[in-house]
Amino acid sequence: MRGKPIEAWGKLDRSESGEITGWHPLRDHCADVAACCNAFLRHSKISERLAYIAGQSTLTDTQISRLCVLAGLHDIGKYNNGFQAKGFCGGITAGHVSEILGLMYDQGEYVKLLVDSIGYRHMLDWVDDECTLISYLRAVFMHHGRPQRHRQIQTSLWKASGTHDPFAGMCDLRKCLQKWFPDAWHSGGDRLPESAGFQNGFYGLVTLSDWIASDVRFFPFTESEGEDRMVFSSERAFKTLKELRLLIEDDDIRTQGNVEFGTVFPKLTTPRPLQISVVRMASPAPGSVALIEAETGSGKTEAALMYFFDLYRRKLVDGLYFALPTRTAATQMHKRISEAISRLYPNTDNRPAVVLAVPGYLNPADVTCRISASADSLWDDDDNLRNHGMSWASEHPKRFLAGSIAVGTIDQVLLSALMVNHSHMRATALLRHLLVVDEVHASDHYMNALLRVVLNRHGKAGGHTLLMSATLGTETAETLLHGTPAAARVTYTEAVNTPYPRLTRTSSNGENSLQSIRNSAGKRIRVHCDQSLLSPESIASAGFEHARRGAKVLIIRNTVSGCVAVQQALEQIAGSQNESSLLFGIKGISAPHHSRFSREDRIALDCGIEKAFGKERKDGGCVAAATQTVQQSLDLDADLLITDICPMDVLLQRLGRLHRHHRDRPSGFDMPAAFVLVPQNRDLSAFIDRRTGSAKGPCGIGTVYSDLRILEATWRQLESTSTFDLPSDCRTLVESSVHTQVIDSIVSELGSPWDVHSQQVAGSAAADGIMAKLNIADWDLDFTDDSMMFPDSSSGQASSRLGVNDRIAQFDREIESPFGSRFRSLSVPYWMCDGGQADALPSDIDMKNSVIYFSFLGRRFIYDHFGLRLHR
Repeated sequence: MRGKPIEAWGKLDRSESGEITGWHPLRDHCADVAACCNAFLRHSKISERLAYIAGQSTLTDTQISRLCVLAGLHDIGKYNNGFQAKGFCGGITAGHVSEILGLMYDQGEYVKLLVDSIGYRHMLDWVDDECTLISYLRAVFMHHGRPQRHRQIQTSLWKASGTHDPFAGMCDLRKCLQKWFPDAWHSGGDRLPESAGFQNGFYGLVTLSDWIASDVRFFPFTESEGEDRMVFSSERAFKTLKELRLLIEDDDIRTQGNVEFGTVFPKLTTPRPLQISVVRMASPAPGSVALIEAETGSGKTEAALMYFFDLYRRKLVDGLYFALPTRTAATQMHKRISEAISRLYPNTDNRPAVVLAVPGYLNPADVTCRISASADSLWDDDDNLRNHGMSWASEHPKRFLAGSIAVGTIDQVLLSALMVNHSHMRATALLRHLLVVDEVHASDHYMNALLRVVLNRHGKAGGHTLLMSATLGTETAETLLHGTPAAARVTYTEAVNTPYPRLTRTSSNGENSLQSIRNSAGKRIRVHCDQSLLSPESIASAGFEHARRGAKVLIIRNTVSGCVAVQQALEQIAGSQNESSLLFGIKGISAPHHSRFSREDRIALDCGIEKAFGKERKDGGCVAAATQTVQQSLDLDADLLITDICPMDVLLQRLGRLHRHHRDRPSGFDMPAAFVLVPQNRDLSAFIDRRTGSAKGPCGIGTVYSDLRILEATWRQLESTSTFDLPSDCRTLVESSVHTQVIDSIVSELGSPWDVHSQQVAGSAAADGIMAKLNIADWDLDFTDDSMMFPDSSSGQASSRLGVNDRIAQFDREIESPFGSRFRSLSVPYWMCDGGQADALPSDIDMKNSVIYFSFLGRRFIYDHFGLRLHR
């Protein structure tokens, strides 16, 4: 409604000067949220998932009505005088979440007024005990995405005045809820689930419903007094959730039957053995976790998409989240999946949006991700509803998991398990999806602990997960499949004899299946140890000479600094010989490939290196210096690899960039070969602190890869053979480098300081596990348990471990990069900043000869064709 409020309001619209120009009645906003909740619970996969958590096949009509009433009460804290004062421009102002929580725990007259106003005594018939009802009410009152402890009541906020009575407003809302959901108030009927997991999932649903209902693009303010908002709210909720594809009614795939492999992937005329096995896999039982273990280039991505299409066609899932380890991998996979969806849905009107779930990476060229109007515009047109629905999930990272098909980084999934803002909303939205986790590894104990929580929660809700890896150790595989480290008791002999490639699946009802997959055509790779690890000049010289012979040479270093050092040496050699054309670069400028470039330059570098080293590469030599950004997801086809020593599972990924496609090779490069750079000193214990057991050496030894026991085991494997036969050797190579028995044997053989280092690694892993447990939002606790409330300090610490707390340097104008692109922001790794406020801005900006200098958060930086670095 236009003008200033004339009754209790829930939403305001203000002009640029701050003047109130419109308002939305609080009663009507509550109707919008209740209607969204009702649509979810009656028509979406989320309802089925929540019911499964509670041990039910479905939720009954009575249960749904009662849950909608609770959702409708979510904002009753706004009836307090302090909150309403914000709209009536007078008196002391207040919020509404901690205020209503304080009122719940009042011991005087006000809590009695609350009880009478909302029909609390009647609601006691909806639950088995009063604690359960209190838990539900606390959940809906804390709907802003952060469970919190109650505070002492401020009685002045709840006193009736001549113009406003908070409890009269609550009575009015309760009477409306009785009219809107009459089934809820009938005596008897099915009681609400006591399950804490169900209550946590419902909390996420209320938060999601409130977020949608608060968007004026979907729910414009009431235009006139006296109308029953629920008539509009119910119709609009169903239509909105359908356009957001949070509800799926009719869909081409679900009505047309099987999806043919050739329709989605026309260039793959004959599916590979792995892909055939996945397509023929039987329909999974609820709560399934499938694991594909197969070599790089075996077609796991295509198999995963076909698995999704099958589950989607059978109405076992309503969407997909494809999680990858890096932003580069996610952007590349987004392109591939978008193309597949375009082929499957030739009619754009019915095509689901493919969200790129990477903050700051909204693709303006992709119509499915384009924001077509301002966020505060009012509209009532179905075409606009469609456009906004297609872009909604991509507009904010907290909504990424609500996209119908989303491709992003694994941290977006792991945040759903942590005590961070809106983690419950993320988790509830994720329940409806097939969760695909690509490139699963064993190296990060913290992230794997969080992943186990996500998999366990997803399985308890009857959801489905697909894990994929080329190099996963059997102990970690068993832990992820069965949920606990205790399940990983696999001997070394059993591990090396485990089939590879294989397809494994478990489910919450105890069903298990294992299928060995026939190996695809293998390749033999020559592997040599080279002691040039500490000499970027020698590395560059070797790479350059091979490029002069016509080879595509990929140099992968463990650190950005090591990568830049080789790039600088390459440029010096090329300059002295006038052969700069042999160096990888974009737009005529040579460059390394690593993560510390602007988003715009990263996209150009990804495209450039795929053009130079990819399937459609041109003949002629080229050498590129890179980091881990090229070891996965990018379709690169090098003739020769030069790489720093790294754990065997990582090394096998890097080897996957060799001879990826069939083609004529330059003379002398018919057989794939790799030089593994190692220190001149064979004794890795030189990098171990004798007192603490911690490790710190050059080129990522002890820092990027902290467990020197695994590096030692990897080095031994390299010394024991000059060729790898892949994929047949994959299982033995991995297990001989990561299995517990192998690691323990090395420590026993070498003694001190390895035993001290082993204790330090074990202690660090245990600490990671404890930190993960402390940061987890525990769905086994209900909302009466103060230990599940989010501490104020948890968000930053928990998020930093996932790398999502990197700072953004936001410039006040466009900056021209050395490659000619323009950007306004740079992501700065958290560790490179010297404290300071998260909203700090760059200063002392100076641009000279395509080199950008600036100060940010206490440090001086330089940005040039080598990327972002600290300015010494």
